[in-house]
Amino acid sequence: MKVALGITLVLLLGALAALFAAAADPGSRDDPLATVSYVQRHASFKHVELSAGQRFRLGIGSEMVVVEPVGDIINLRGFDPLRDTLINLSEGQAVAGPGIGAYQHYLNASTHDITIVPDKPVHLMARGEWQ
Repeated sequence: MKVALGITLVLLLGALAALFAAAADPGSRDDPLATVSYVQRHASFKHVELSAGQRFRLGIGSEMVVVEPVGDIINLRGFDPLRDTLINLSEGQAVAGPGIGAYQHYLNASTHDITIVPDKPVHLMARGEWQ
């Protein structure tokens, strides 16, 4: 009798737990897949203006698109291609030297943040973790 009562109680508790689990609809307002603040922070690019010599930290997995200066190579102090992995997504290859160009899309594929210091004023669009 005690065994049957124990089995019944376990089954009842399992059914009750399943009802509560089914109540939260993934992706709904009560259980969002991504919050609005997360999407606003990580899915949209922000305009960043850097002066010559200003430090810029690009977080792991973060992206940047250089907008200006057009036609000039921007030399980056602090960037070491032997230590840092910056991928030029526009060309599909890793950046091999300290220079980057306008209208190119870059991704920090390093296992650490990359700190760069441009040698001239730069306008860029950044997405992800940056400072």
